[in-house]
Amino acid sequence: MLARLSVIVILGLFSFSTPIFAAESLSTAKREKIQVLLETTGALKLADSMMHGAIDQITQMIRRARPDIPESALGVVAAEVGAVVASGMPALVEVMIHLYDKYYTEADVMALLAFYSSPVGRKTIAALPTLSQESMQAGMAWSKALMPEIDRRIRAGIRREGYEL
Repeated sequence: MLARLSVIVILGLFSFSTPIFAAESLSTAKREKIQVLLETTGALKLADSMMHGAIDQITQMIRRARPDIPESALGVVAAEVGAVVASGMPALVEVMIHLYDKYYTEADVMALLAFYSSPVGRKTIAALPTLSQESMQAGMAWSKALMPEIDRRIRAGIRREGYEL
């Protein structure tokens, strides 16, 4: 069961990276610019972040299921997940290239490259992971603060309909 669950986690990790786009008329020049943009912005680092999350999840599952397996043996998780991620990376790059092609013209890509190569663009790239994380935490705290009022209103509304929660 644990092996099957691990496979499901890994497949889920790469389910979005399966090539789903038909070969379209994407010029070599635009393709290369998009690849540079992906490298410049670190857009593909998301897969690395997901990989580390998968490693942590799988390792925790194994620890719970088999506490007798020593930490030294669990190093296999990182090695195997890393190998799968590395082998799946070309498919992810291909999907990302086609997504950027879908939403941006070549002129847009060039403008984005100019921006992300500027000082404020580099600052944006550096700040975005922390900014995103802090924004998510702020959003979670905000929604948690709203929950008592939401709960009160839902209960009152259901009560008006003649039911109790």
